Amino acid sequence: MSTENVKVESRSLGRWDRVGMFASMLCAVHCVALGLLAGILPLVGTAIVLNWIWEITFVAGAIIIGGYTVVRSYTIHRRRLPLTMLIVGVVLLIGSKIWHLEAHVHHGHVHVHAGEAILAALGGIAIAAAHFINLRFRAACSAV
Repeated sequence: MSTENVKVESRSLGRWDRVGMFASMLCAVHCVALGLLAGILPLVGTAIVLNWIWEITFVAGAIIIGGYTVVRSYTIHRRRLPLTMLIVGVVLLIGSKIWHLEAHVHHGHVHVHAGEAILAALGGIAIAAAHFINLRFRAACSAV
């Protein structure tokens, strides 16, 4: 791959890393807000904030965007930290969804548990950090 092609791909990956970082932080804020507002959610209705389509979209988007940018960037910077952080973040997100399913199945109604919200928020933060570190590593490589 020519130097110019690497620069173009690096810019494109940078844009996707920024999208992934923004979406992951939005996910973390969403999870923290749900945890803080859990006491009043039954009063205002939970149809929108606990909609599984949104939840699956967030997790799938994190996996697709993160996987694409981090794996492609690895071929440029050859560092494993972004990939490790992405995997940890995805495991935390999926773990929070499993926690939610377990609570729903055993109790028959939807509640946002603090542990679930904390796991999901930490997952979102880990994924955002993976994108941020990925950007920095790629920038360091293109500066050399």
